[in-house]
Amino acid sequence: MRAPDTLLLRTGRMHLDIGGLIRREGRTARGLRAAACGLVLAAGLAAVALAQGTPPRTPAAGPAADNPDAVSITADTMTYDSDSQTVTARGHVWVTWGERVGVADTLTYNRATRRIAAFGNVALTDPSGNVIFSNHADLTDDFDAGTIDSLEALLANGAHLSADRAIRTGGNRTEFFDAGYTPCEVCEGRSPFWRLKADTIVHDQTAHTITYHDVKLEFFGVPVLYLPYLEHPDPSVKRKTGFLSPIIGHSGNLGTSIEVPYYWSLTPYRDVTISPVFSTREIGMLKGEYRERTANGSFTFSGSAMQERRDFQDDEDVDVGRGDFRGHIFGHGKFAINSDWQWGFKIERASDDTYLRRYDFSDSNFLTSRLYLQGQQDRSFGAIDLYSFQGLRRFDRSGQTPLVLPYARYHFVGEPGRAGGYWTGDVNALVLQRSNGRDTRRLSTTVGYQIPYISPFGAVYKGYVQLRGDIYDVEDAQLTNAALDQTTLRSDQGGNGVTGRFRPLVGVDWRLPFTRPGEFLTQQIQPIVQLIYTPRGGNHRSIPDEDSQGFEFDDTNLFDVNRFPGVDRYEGGARANVGVQWSGYAANGASADMLFGEVFRLHENTLFSAASGLRDKRSDYVGRVTLSPIPDLDITHRFQLSKSNLGFQRNEIWLGMGPKSVHLNLAYIRLAHDFTDIDPATEGDIARKELSADGRLQIFHNWVLLAGTRRDLTNNGGPLENTVGVLFHNECIELGIIFNRNYTKDRDLHPNTSVHFRFRLLSLN
Repeated sequence: MRAPDTLLLRTGRMHLDIGGLIRREGRTARGLRAAACGLVLAAGLAAVALAQGTPPRTPAAGPAADNPDAVSITADTMTYDSDSQTVTARGHVWVTWGERVGVADTLTYNRATRRIAAFGNVALTDPSGNVIFSNHADLTDDFDAGTIDSLEALLANGAHLSADRAIRTGGNRTEFFDAGYTPCEVCEGRSPFWRLKADTIVHDQTAHTITYHDVKLEFFGVPVLYLPYLEHPDPSVKRKTGFLSPIIGHSGNLGTSIEVPYYWSLTPYRDVTISPVFSTREIGMLKGEYRERTANGSFTFSGSAMQERRDFQDDEDVDVGRGDFRGHIFGHGKFAINSDWQWGFKIERASDDTYLRRYDFSDSNFLTSRLYLQGQQDRSFGAIDLYSFQGLRRFDRSGQTPLVLPYARYHFVGEPGRAGGYWTGDVNALVLQRSNGRDTRRLSTTVGYQIPYISPFGAVYKGYVQLRGDIYDVEDAQLTNAALDQTTLRSDQGGNGVTGRFRPLVGVDWRLPFTRPGEFLTQQIQPIVQLIYTPRGGNHRSIPDEDSQGFEFDDTNLFDVNRFPGVDRYEGGARANVGVQWSGYAANGASADMLFGEVFRLHENTLFSAASGLRDKRSDYVGRVTLSPIPDLDITHRFQLSKSNLGFQRNEIWLGMGPKSVHLNLAYIRLAHDFTDIDPATEGDIARKELSADGRLQIFHNWVLLAGTRRDLTNNGGPLENTVGVLFHNECIELGIIFNRNYTKDRDLHPNTSVHFRFRLLSLN
């Protein structure tokens, strides 16, 4: 027997460093290196293929950790037979190679046959963190072929793979016989939640597929489904053409339905999903989605199409339905031109007003399509937008819905000067057209100068001046208001011809923050006064109102220079916006913030309605209170109080409480006058009172109860929507059922109950 190149005695155990053999006997080094990692790597590759994701790597210990080419074998005894060219290690064999660690009772390597064999308590930890166990392994030194008996694998993600025997051939194909796979936790004496058992499991690394022959799906050890053949991509494939998990549900509109998505991977950066929906009450629906990533961006299109089979009536007893084609298309994209400029688009269209709500695609009252170009550089921003809208409310008329071609804007903030002052500039251009109604062209320019100042006493000032000019060109101002069934020329519709306005503005903001640090509470209180002067008027009836409707006075615009949301309406006159803000921060993390204020005018402004609370010389009071007394409790209260009797004109309360396991959200809103969804037939002067609540309760470790409700609290109100569901989730399965009842009535929309089922076997979907 010839002694090895390096033989070291370490506390009664033999250690073999293969470094010399690697340099002088390349074949032996390659064989021993293969032996170290190839004990069970053939099975490990397939086991890793069944795991999801890429687990973190486990660093190896020992001499091989410093040199990825070095192999170290440690054993109680070690011999080398030169006649048979066999290295034999016995007793607590420990092998390291790079990031791999292997152990066995006995290991032999034959240079002549290039075979390696490991016996007794064989185990391997690979770079991905998988641990594989076996009683016997017989492999070639390049681990391209061989067998492993009694395989058990604990994968890095917690999944388990077992087989009576595994055979590897060709370096890329591994067959597991009488095999089982489960991502569920496996406890001794208890069957896993679910498991796949097959006569044969084949992992093809070239095709990147895992194939099952004669496979049974077991739940708690009881077979519930048999398939002669099953195939899915291994986790090295991020995208693979094939069927996705079906979606099962029931609703009053579709009946019982099943959606069967088919995913088609066209290229690594382009795919399509086609989803036919089969139902008991309709012929069916076809849904689809196309996605693509480009060199400088991405875009997505989705849509649906169907032909109604049933006859049904709308709320005016008009027969609709049979033979009608219905569908929708949504799309969006965003692309970079360079580091400063980008362009994009958004498409939203539906065949009719109620389709999206009837089949649970969207609850929107209008759809917006947009094409835009925008850029930002240093202290400036510019954008050009083209808009098209589709109204979905009962009183919307397509001929009166505008096209915006284009809407262009530019904003500029200059560099601060020596005193800190800086210039600002805004340019706004709009071309708006209707097929049956008013056409508007507008150019608006505002130039301003602002200068901040902090006094020696700590008062914070900001003075500013603005000069604004607008010019309008209006055609076809008289239009037919279908909702009122009459031809009118209202003050917000403008008049024909060219008109303009020119308005200067001067103002100053003042606030004096007082801060009081404390051991347990730090407080800050600051009175705020904003004085603004601009000439009255400027809103001639010849100037149409296209972008300033639906105004609401609240805490968010208390200190705005112009409280209208758009350009078409201008808030003139001398006024003072006055308020006080208090903030408190406790040492234990609790916090609170309060704002209260109102507006004073020299003259009333009839541009605002009496219901807005902003028309008279003194406005209503507006405010906000936010409280977070403990980490899992947040309260926000926003309000508008009548100046005459302190009655609530707006009362909004939001409450969020509890950790994720037991969480409750409450929202209450009361509006004396609601202008958020203006119907010309009612002028928007309607009251609104609504309560909504939703919660999440983790009943047990894996069980979650969901519930929600939304109710109209007005005199003629009632429930709007109720939802309840239960979900189960663990390491290997997701399942649940959700019930929803929607009480909406709008033409062919009637109260509808739907049930949605969720079922997913993790690591297979």
